[in-house]
Amino acid sequence: MSSLLVISNKALSKLGVKNIRSLTEQGKVAARCNEHVRQAVKEVLRQHTWSHAAVWASLPQLAVGPPFGYEHAYQAPMETEKVFDVRQLEDLAAPKIDFEMVRGKVIYTDAEPCYARYIVYNEADLAQAPADFVDTCAFKLASEIAVPLSKTNMQPNMNSGYLYTLREARTSDTRSSRERKTDENRECKFLSVRHFPSSADAEVY
Repeated sequence: MSSLLVISNKALSKLGVKNIRSLTEQGKVAARCNEHVRQAVKEVLRQHTWSHAAVWASLPQLAVGPPFGYEHAYQAPMETEKVFDVRQLEDLAAPKIDFEMVRGKVIYTDAEPCYARYIVYNEADLAQAPADFVDTCAFKLASEIAVPLSKTNMQPNMNSGYLYTLREARTSDTRSSRERKTDENRECKFLSVRHFPSSADAEVY
């Protein structure tokens, strides 16, 4: 069962609506879920620096820079939902650099080079997402589809549930993924891989 289907059925259960077997099956319920579930997940992703969806990477610089304001332009991946950290050194002790992400997932900044941390939307990653994140996505979806699918006005309850689970999920993620205190004698490398190294020598963030 796909993660999007799991989120959809969790949302339907909260609304007291019968579960579906596929997002593409015939009927109004599946059509509503298929229409809104991806956007619901993306909205939740933009609300926090989720550790399970974070990527560290050195971004490629574009040949044409910004027309004004900043010195350089870099291309972020198209699946990027939120950029939360830009630096020009491979060191978490280095100061963060101001930036702006514009149309086309292009980042304008004065950093050169550009080491960035950002949140991505990847459906395959949802299978590894924490249960509280999945539940938050389900509440968000339920709030979007409550009006056309529920017999009573359940949207206010779904909105309240979303805000509560979002707050709890963010708190849990922050506690389990704190940035380490920088050791001035230790070099910190940015890695162009999903989240953090999993080897025995990796730092816990």
